Amino acid sequence: MYRAGELQDLLDDNDIENIDINGCDEVWVTYADDRGKVRHSPIAAADEDLMGIVANLAADASMNARPFTRANPELDLRLPDGSRLSGPGP
Repeated sequence: MYRAGELQDLLDDNDIENIDINGCDEVWVTYADDRGKVRHSPIAAADEDLMGIVANLAADASMNARPFTRANPELDLRLPDGSRLSGPGP
C-alpha cells in the first residue's frame, strides 16, 4: 500500500481534524482537542516533492488516475481511509 511520506503520520493521527498545506514548508494542523490550529514542520523537501506525494495519492485513490499537475491544478477526492483531499494545485 502506498504511504504518503511525511504526510502519512498526519493522516494516521486520529486527533487531527484538518491539514492545511500551502507549500512544502507551510503546513498547518487543526486538532480536534484544545490544541487548536498549530504550525507543523515541513512535510517535503521541496514543493515538487509535495506535488509528487499528492499526485500519487490521487492516482492511488481511484481506478481512473486523476492528474495533479500545473495543467490540472484542481483536485477533490476521497482517500482509502474515507478522508477527503481537496484543493487547488500549483
